[in-house]
Amino acid sequence: MRRRRLVRWIGVAAILVVGLYFVVDVVTLQYLQSRAGAEVARGMAAQGVKVHLGSVPFLPGFLFGHTSNVGATIDGATASGGFGVDQIDFTASTVHYSPSHMFSLARSLFATQTKVTFAQPQCTVQLAESDLSQFIEHNVPDVGQVSVKPTGIEIRFKLPLLPAVTAPTSSPSPSPSPTPKPEDQLTEPARFLPRIENGHFVLTLIDVSQIGTEFRDDAARIENLISLPPVPSSMNSDVRLGKGVIVIESQGLTLTVTIGEGPS
Repeated sequence: MRRRRLVRWIGVAAILVVGLYFVVDVVTLQYLQSRAGAEVARGMAAQGVKVHLGSVPFLPGFLFGHTSNVGATIDGATASGGFGVDQIDFTASTVHYSPSHMFSLARSLFATQTKVTFAQPQCTVQLAESDLSQFIEHNVPDVGQVSVKPTGIEIRFKLPLLPAVTAPTSSPSPSPSPTPKPEDQLTEPARFLPRIENGHFVLTLIDVSQIGTEFRDDAARIENLISLPPVPSSMNSDVRLGKGVIVIESQGLTLTVTIGEGPS
């Protein structure tokens, strides 16, 4: 009888231990994901961040310094100069790190810096036409329209307003002139192609033949107007164009970065 009670209590204790482990495992995973998301959102001035640090069971891999199937989705980030980045998606098959340093950084980003290494990293950056248009028109006031097409980026400049014609007082009242269409008040387009050159995103000017010489300096200035963080040398990048969107795709075998704002 006592033996049965002992076995029963051991079974109950085992169930409690396993249950407690899973609770701690899930809570730790959610805590680290939440803290990582909050720090990324703060650092990139993003509207929303979702961080994925693998799945349950999480603690065994974390304690040994590696986690599989990690990723993050960042919406509405802000780059240098206030340029809006529509969305960033990052995934990696595995990440290796120092668990003690990572836990310290989860509590405070000003803890000691540490290096993390991602295996098979892939990153997709999506730039929306609306963000591109707003940024360029703000920095180059003579720009009147920005269009992102599968064939390239077309930028039109504002034409000078023609002076109003005053009719002689003795002549009959002229019929009202038709209201000009918005496209009639713009130049023909200057054409650009987005590229990655030496790790940096640039808008390469490929055609200014259809615009006046007075607009060509502004067109040239647009080439290096956007400043995104450089693509790491360990990753290869490609730029694709769609209707109203620019997509930058980068991938590599490994990527090592230093995180944290504290002492190294």
